[in-house]
Amino acid sequence: MNSLMSAVEAIPVKAVAMHGKPFGAEHRAGLTVLIDGFTSAGTLVHLHRSFAVELGRAGFDVSSFPVFDSITEVDRLDMLLAVGGDGTVLESAALLNGEDVPVLGVNTGRLGFLSNASTEDLKSVVHALLAGKYTVDHRRMLQTQCNALDVGPFACALNEITLHRRDTATMIHIEVESDGTFINKYWADGLIVSTPTGSTAYSLSCGGPIVDPSCDVLLITPIAPHNLNNRPLVIPGGGTLKLRASCRDGHLMLTLDSRSFKAESPLELIISQSERPMGLVQMIGQDFYQSVRQKMHWGLDTRD
Repeated sequence: MNSLMSAVEAIPVKAVAMHGKPFGAEHRAGLTVLIDGFTSAGTLVHLHRSFAVELGRAGFDVSSFPVFDSITEVDRLDMLLAVGGDGTVLESAALLNGEDVPVLGVNTGRLGFLSNASTEDLKSVVHALLAGKYTVDHRRMLQTQCNALDVGPFACALNEITLHRRDTATMIHIEVESDGTFINKYWADGLIVSTPTGSTAYSLSCGGPIVDPSCDVLLITPIAPHNLNNRPLVIPGGGTLKLRASCRDGHLMLTLDSRSFKAESPLELIISQSERPMGLVQMIGQDFYQSVRQKMHWGLDTRD
């Protein structure tokens, strides 16, 4: 399986769930169009409890909507809508915990590489979803094993797994092997292991390349390396990485997307591709390069 399989057959949406973050008043009209569009078509809308609270604060009447705390409480679900920024889409992976439900990101944040449905376009988005006019891209995630650390029942990440320093300015030492082959020793503030989906996130801000999500690769990107010739590295995606990290003060941090866990030095970590992909909903006419051009302002002449 590649990191992405596009154009998966879609179905008309009959039952959705929504979760998300607090939103500004400028997004209220769009969310009204979204919710009213589903309910008027007879689509069942489930609300995550915390998001139901946010909608109530914004003046929505949520008394008639079923509320859930765990996705396992919802019997039948065609799609999960993540209202917020890319971080909210990443949180959807943990919320689903392996459930085969595609996620549509509704962008009330800023950049939005993953949350690509704007609140201004939600009328046409609802019509398309109800008609089954969308595709689902299945993105490969990363999984980790660490005997010395409890990361909970969901040990996966859609964007990246990061080891970095904690509390002090002390650099950490990380040795990396791939399928038993030694790759490198890094002295740095940390190390990012990223999927192609995550290549436009933390890895990019640390100098990593932008990678088409259809590529079956992993990215290894050091954070502020002590040796300036330690550059980001792209390796085949099918192998298993072993990371051994240590630091003088003994304090490390492991991050799986937006979830962080305190760890003690030394730490050994196993990272590989997960067999469980995450489905991301794409509207017809959207593609990865269109998103990158728009978000990164490619082709724009700032002199105009």
